[in-house]
Amino acid sequence: MNDIKILLIALALSADTFAVSVASGANIKQSYLANALKMGIIFAAFQGLMPIIGWLAGNGMEKFVSGFAHWIAFLLLIIIGGK
Repeated sequence: MNDIKILLIALALSADTFAVSVASGANIKQSYLANALKMGIIFAAFQGLMPIIGWLAGNGMEKFVSGFAHWIAFLLLIIIGGK
C-alpha cells in the first residue's frame, strides 16, 4: 500500500471518529476530562485495531474466495445501492 492510500485511510478514520466525538460531546451535560480521555482512548483503540483485524481476516480468506471475490463485491454493492 502506498503512502497516499494510507494517508487517505487515516483521514477517513479520523473524520469518522471526530464526527462521533462531536455528537457525543454535544449530548453530555457535564464535561469531564476523564470522560473525554476515556472516549478518545476507546475510539483510538477501535479505529486502530479494526483495519488490522480486517487485513488479517482478508489475508486468511484470500485463498478461499479469490475465485469468486468479484461476485461478492458485486452482491455487496447491489445490496448497498438498493438501500
